[in-house]
Amino acid sequence: MINGSIGHIIVAAAATVGLTVSAQAELICPAPPDNTSDVTFWNVSGRIANEDAIDQFSGMDCIADDRCLIVADEDHTVFEASIDRASRTLTIEDELELAPLAGQNEGESDFEAVSVLDRSFVFTGSHGLRRKKDKEHNGRFLELNRYGVRMSLHGRAYEGFAPVIAHHPLLARFWDQRLQRNGINIEGLAVRNGRLFFGFRAPVWTSGPRDSATEIDTAFVLEVSRHDIATNVATDSVLHEVAVDTGEAIRGMDEVSDGFILLTGDASPRHKKKHRIRVPPDSAAGAEFRLPVELPPRLLHWTPGTRSVRVLATLTPHVEEPSSEGDDGDVNKPESVFVLEETADSYTLLILSDKGPCGRPFEVTVSRP
Repeated sequence: MINGSIGHIIVAAAATVGLTVSAQAELICPAPPDNTSDVTFWNVSGRIANEDAIDQFSGMDCIADDRCLIVADEDHTVFEASIDRASRTLTIEDELELAPLAGQNEGESDFEAVSVLDRSFVFTGSHGLRRKKDKEHNGRFLELNRYGVRMSLHGRAYEGFAPVIAHHPLLARFWDQRLQRNGINIEGLAVRNGRLFFGFRAPVWTSGPRDSATEIDTAFVLEVSRHDIATNVATDSVLHEVAVDTGEAIRGMDEVSDGFILLTGDASPRHKKKHRIRVPPDSAAGAEFRLPVELPPRLLHWTPGTRSVRVLATLTPHVEEPSSEGDDGDVNKPESVFVLEETADSYTLLILSDKGPCGRPFEVTVSRP
């Protein structure tokens, strides 16, 4: 059963959320020296006070090159930023700390993705249950307007995402499941023609004989109108199916003229305990088994209304230099894709990664399908 009082979606007023501009310190994250012909790392400059958030960047979008927003998934901090394409530099311009809402996890706001809607930034949390003891769904939906050089929060609070999820039975059965058991986990967000598209890391639906050549996984994208979010109903939402590899799901997404770029990775929320859930239409939710290998991130092209995708590239995650003897170095986890340029022949993309200093941004150009 889905309770409409949990999993808040909010277009929030400053008085409701609480906005703090933090004291700032200098920060520079230079590009690593191992650039290749296929990938070019960017420098990150600027100032930041909350150093706990610098390796937790989870999403980025821009209204213009000097008006970007970066969200982090382990804190209450978002960052105003700018990009310089010529020098390949991402600059943190300002840092905004959002006070947690009543009933939300005090330690984090769980922001997973951000996009632009009518020259406002909209961003979302996973809306998942991370721990068995969790009562409230971890995540919210916010809208920020930028006037001049400052962000300001405005608007009103709404009930939540639950009614929209409840409208789709396949998603509804996973609303109260923990992340480790294929519970709801939103990690992608993009806007197309004024409609919001939410990309799910979970649930994933598996069909075909287990471990066979005919086994197929399905990831999900939920298309929602602004009206449905504003009125807390589900009269105009569409659940799209996307064909992916075994154990694969959506980690980030951005719009292009003929569809979306999807950044994919493991469906499991844990690094050391990989689970994938078999969910044929006639089975009960919750069965799980171990995923044998960690999947490489991929870039896919997907057009709404179709199930098939086209593979644009398979990425090799960057490994950070060991910080101490015996340390293997953190493996970056690509989590965000932002379209820098689209031409008749190619897409140029900027990727941000979890576990990388300042998101360890890198640029990659892929051919159009």
